[in-house]
Amino acid sequence: MRILLVSLMLATIAACGSGGKTPEEKAAEESKTNIAKLEAEVFSNPDMPIDTEKGKQLLGAYLDFSNIHRQDSMAPEYMFKAAEMAMNLRNFTQSIEILKNLRDGFPKFSKASDVCNWIAFIYDFEINDKTKAREAYNDIITLFPNHRYADDARARLETIHMTDEEWMEWAKQKNEGAES
Repeated sequence: MRILLVSLMLATIAACGSGGKTPEEKAAEESKTNIAKLEAEVFSNPDMPIDTEKGKQLLGAYLDFSNIHRQDSMAPEYMFKAAEMAMNLRNFTQSIEILKNLRDGFPKFSKASDVCNWIAFIYDFEINDKTKAREAYNDIITLFPNHRYADDARARLETIHMTDEEWMEWAKQKNEGAES
């Protein structure tokens, strides 16, 4: 009985001494601390462009975290930030890949509508792939039919086939019709 009591006390002391955290929780905390340091370095001067090498390091840290600690509540947020960093670094293909993984892997993510909107925007205006942009806009309408992005997607689908000159003429006519 005495041995059992001593064993329980030692186990309690050991658990308290380690903070009660698993090795994975400790690793996740270390990763979050590293990410915070990198973010401070990358975003230290908002008036300066992002240092490409530091930006790539931060992008890698975001992706590593979200891949290794998939069950952590920060995983989708870091994926979102990774997609944003890839866009800032003008790596639109990588950004699309991250966003699609985020959309498919975390469908209940609080920024799911933003994720889908970014996919459409990047295909439409950065990559200039109108076919994939149409698909992405239709996804927005299907997944978020009552969201303001769905209204924007419907409007864009009306004009996506137009050249800049055709769009200018269309907008001019639409404005003239609204004024009368």
